[in-house]
Formats: sequence, C-alpha cells, structure tokens
Amino acid sequence: MSDSMFGNRILEAREAVDEFVTDQLDPEDEFALLAFNHEPRPLTSWTSDRATAARVMQPLKPLRRDARFTMPLSRLSPSWPCANRQRAALLVISDGADTASDATIRDVHSALLRSDACVYAVAIDAPARQPINREVNPSALREITDQSGGRTIVVQSTSDAVTALMQIAEELNSQY
Repeated sequence: MSDSMFGNRILEAREAVDEFVTDQLDPEDEFALLAFNHEPRPLTSWTSDRATAARVMQPLKPLRRDARFTMPLSRLSPSWPCANRQRAALLVISDGADTASDATIRDVHSALLRSDACVYAVAIDAPARQPINREVNPSALREITDQSGGRTIVVQSTSDAVTALMQIAEELNSQY
C-alpha cells in the first residue's frame, strides 16, 4: 500500500488478488489478506469466504509511507498456518523495493523456518519510472522465496500479475 501503488496500479492489483482468491484457489483453500506499507495491516482472518477479498480491498488506498515487505514476513509465528491446513503459502505482491524495514533477510528466514510457510512473490517492475516508483529488487525477493520453497515472478505491469498469479495457483493447487 505504498504511495507508488497510486492510480491504476492499485485498481489492477485489487483485481488480480480478487481473481486469484475467487477463481484460482481451490474452493476448499482458506486465505487471509494483509496489506502493508510502513506496517502490516491484517484485512481478514483465515476464511474461505471468497466475497471477503473484494469487500476488504475496495477501501484500500495507497499511503505516503515507506514500504516494508520484510517486516510482516519477519513477524510470522509457528502458529501462523491456518488451523485446517498443515502448511500455508504466503503471496507477496510488491511494486517496489523494501525501503524502510528494520527486519533483515535473516530475520525473515528464521520466521519462515518456524512457521513452515512457503513464500511466493509477484514483483511488479514497470519499465516506465515515475518519481514515486522504485525499482524492484528481485534478488532480495528471491532470497526470501527460494529459501522457503516458493519463487519470485517479475512482471512488467500489474495486469501481467494475473498471469503470474495463475501460475502460482496451479503450483499451490498441485502441492497442497
């Protein structure tokens, strides 16, 4: 929810997440949504109610704050996976670099080991830079995702994120 998500980016990201949750996940899968910029903001608890995604994301607006994607990951606990599943996957959609976290990659690795969560990232790296856009750092994302058993997919636009999310959903549906 950093300020660089302003305009069409937030609209397209909402659409991509809504499609992922409603059309791509297995009907029995549970999900929880969390928005982040300077701090994590839980939007839902674990649920299988697909209509929840659109409802909770609709009022979200980008805030003029620094982005921190490592902080929410570093706060994962062993009890994080949902109650009805043995293992959980975490999907991070980011349009920029982590500019303000006080958590390190090592903190994230430690939390991921404790939680047994698998992390996937869709990094939106638009070729046309604007003053509020920062270049995505795919190697930092890959350090997190690859170690957890997930992966990072870099796309050029938020509309390409839908295709990336479809690939991730196929992987998740075949693993869990």
